[in-house]
Amino acid sequence: MSVPPIGFRGKGNGPARRRLPLPASALFFLLASLGFIAAAGGPAPRFQPAEMEVYGPDVDGPAIKDYGLKDYVRLSKVLPHSEDKTWRLVCGMPYNCQFQPWIEVEGPAGRTIQFNSSNPLVLYLTPTETVTTAPGRRAYEAKNWVSGEGAIYTIPPGVTVRGVKYRETGYDQTGTDPTYHWSVYELDVYR
Repeated sequence: MSVPPIGFRGKGNGPARRRLPLPASALFFLLASLGFIAAAGGPAPRFQPAEMEVYGPDVDGPAIKDYGLKDYVRLSKVLPHSEDKTWRLVCGMPYNCQFQPWIEVEGPAGRTIQFNSSNPLVLYLTPTETVTTAPGRRAYEAKNWVSGEGAIYTIPPGVTVRGVKYRETGYDQTGTDPTYHWSVYELDVYR
């Protein structure tokens, strides 16, 4: 059976018609052909994740570096801020890094706040992380890190944002390989 080229499809026995090529369809085709994505009703993906190394306080090996909570360099709204409809707070950082968004809010219970990166590739490839609010004034932090030069918080109506920060994270290289030393330039690119 012959497979038509990407961007073309035949209808019946007639000539192939040109479709507008979409980058997403090409990416989907590539990932599906490599077995990373299963088509509906098709076989399961061939990709099997490798065993992961687990590191922690009682396990030897590198750990995740925590640079602490930091202030953003730019905010799209002056805080505290609240609206009567869903709104977005866009925050900028001084450089591209791995981070976990943090937010302090006040409002009713049961509202959903979304955390994401301003990086378009991260938006496309990473699921949006959410948190459901509890009543009163509370602080929330995303469980997983994302990368980018900024964060996007989607805030539901009736929730007042009191403050936002980010926790920069990274892979701890200190002491893991005595033959490798970070230069100032590599550290600046890495962080």
